[in-house]
Amino acid sequence: TQGIILLISLGFIAFALFFHLGGPAGVAEGLENARPEIWDPPDIKQKITWLSSALLFFFGISMYPHAVQRIYAAKDEMTLRRSFQVMAFMPLFTTFFLVLLGITAISIFPGLGRSESDRTTLLMVGKLMEELPALVVMGPILVAAVIAATMSTIDSALLAISSMVTNDLYRAKYPNSNNATLTRIGKMTSIIVMAFVVVLTIKWQDQTIWRLLEIKLEVLAQIAPAVMLGTQIKKIGAYPIFIGALFGTIVAIYITMSSDPKPLGLHAGIWGLIVNLVLITIIYNLFYAGRTGRPADSR
Repeated sequence: TQGIILLISLGFIAFALFFHLGGPAGVAEGLENARPEIWDPPDIKQKITWLSSALLFFFGISMYPHAVQRIYAAKDEMTLRRSFQVMAFMPLFTTFFLVLLGITAISIFPGLGRSESDRTTLLMVGKLMEELPALVVMGPILVAAVIAATMSTIDSALLAISSMVTNDLYRAKYPNSNNATLTRIGKMTSIIVMAFVVVLTIKWQDQTIWRLLEIKLEVLAQIAPAVMLGTQIKKIGAYPIFIGALFGTIVAIYITMSSDPKPLGLHAGIWGLIVNLVLITIIYNLFYAGRTGRPADSR
């Protein structure tokens, strides 16, 4: 529900201000005056970074917890297929309005810096209220939808993490634990994770939202081989997947914290993913390729 409200409100604001500036011609003229270099063709490193961003989004966003949770929440296979079909195209509409909003903002607020650009949506809402008072109601609706969507994403992530700790770690070691104990462990996990996130937020408060999104996807991308290869290659075991994800994450974090987080234009997460896949391939071919049956059969 919050996604639909967010989509409608973003669309209203983006199109209202877009055509208020004179439509495509007016926005193009504003871009030419504010950022004439924006029309210059990208160099080779920028093209590589664009490709790297596309790959990062492909491998990272597909591993979002709430996307995986749809598998467990669907009542049958047909419902799941229909849900994923809608999810595949919805980002095209949502990102279109955001891109349109950002392009329009360049014309209206040409002097915004990197950190100030994070407030673009709120600035555009304020501009909408100033220029078109009849649409003033869209501002509070948008803010409420953003907060609701953020809360939905956060609780999905917390649910996935706490479930992983309670079921995959704690219950595996203490199989006779009752539900009350598991619930307490899950709550403690959520509190610890949130405290850790608060510390990171304070430490990285000078980072832009885009950079924080990149860092998140660089880590998420490291579990993509576990899902994509694990569901397709029946003979692959947990060991190569674990080693690949571990060292891929280490490489991604190391490069992210270095002075150049995008060597040769590639994101740190892509470099980590390359190491991840190389290690999985080597270990699989050395220890698993000649086996028959599933990994569980060898135990």
